[in-house]
Amino acid sequence: MLSPSSLLIGGTAAIIISSVGSVLNIITLYVLLSNKRLRRNPTTVLIIFLTASNLFYTAIALPMTGASMLNNRFFQHHPLLCQLLSFFFYWSFAALLFIEVALAVNRWAAVCTNKFRFSMSTSLVSGSVCWFSALLIVLLPTAISGWGQFGWDTDSGTCSPKKGLNRTILFILCISIPYIIIFLCYVDILRTVRKSQMKIKQKRTRQVSELTSNNVDHKIEDSVEISSSPVSVMNRSQPVPLYISVLGKKMIIKKKEIEKKEAGVTLMVGIILATFLICTIPAAIVLETDPEAEKYSWAHIPTYILSWLVGVTNPVVYVLACQRYRRALGEQFRSMRKTWESQENRQTG
Repeated sequence: MLSPSSLLIGGTAAIIISSVGSVLNIITLYVLLSNKRLRRNPTTVLIIFLTASNLFYTAIALPMTGASMLNNRFFQHHPLLCQLLSFFFYWSFAALLFIEVALAVNRWAAVCTNKFRFSMSTSLVSGSVCWFSALLIVLLPTAISGWGQFGWDTDSGTCSPKKGLNRTILFILCISIPYIIIFLCYVDILRTVRKSQMKIKQKRTRQVSELTSNNVDHKIEDSVEISSSPVSVMNRSQPVPLYISVLGKKMIIKKKEIEKKEAGVTLMVGIILATFLICTIPAAIVLETDPEAEKYSWAHIPTYILSWLVGVTNPVVYVLACQRYRRALGEQFRSMRKTWESQENRQTG
């Protein structure tokens, strides 16, 4: 069982993280929903689902977790409240993880295959299915053994699913399988990107060698043709029409811009998934190997705090890793600033 000092540290950290995370997620959700250009992107729709899940996690589940640690006797004597806390916490966590899986599949489809692409409707359905499937899976212990499977755990001294078959089922369905899917998707993404880079490098090398060879051949032909038939040289070296050249350049530039945007989104999603895995895997291992907090009681609170930071890291990653989200955030702040300034001018005038 966790010591009172450990519970005090954990409860205080949960309240602080929930406060900071709620503010960041509210700002992020507002920026994403208010920007029409971003809302039309299928990946952004999944990001909105993820941010909404983050907000529920930091605004409802995490404060209740902190309160249960700071005043565990109250929750111990109020079983219904403890059951709700445990249910909300594990549902929000499972929903977060399932949407992370949807994002990984979204990036895999964008990078590794041309047969399937996420559309707006696909992203909306995927996000809804993630929420609903997380609800069904977390309700599975209730369907098997009733609400008594959620509540006060005397071994660990927290509100959580009680040990046994139901906890193992939750661990397999809500943690192990999603982690495996995310890992496989990004392994294939990295393999495809590496293979594409190798092809581009080989193509450039081949083009340079062909260009060099053609220049040499043309010099030889020119020296022969100049002495024999000047007209043939003029016919052979007719210039490409200007409009074709300009159109080709515009198409190449547009294609490069699209590829750059997709690469930025893939990088952002990759960082989100990496931070999520880094934050949550230690706590999952500790909970599964030592659910009673007897063997590694010193490791529980640090790994819990690390996993709670998921609610803070995601909105920070959106801003730092993707230029489009940084630009949208800056535009929103500038718009709000102009509104405030105009209101102040009206009041003073």
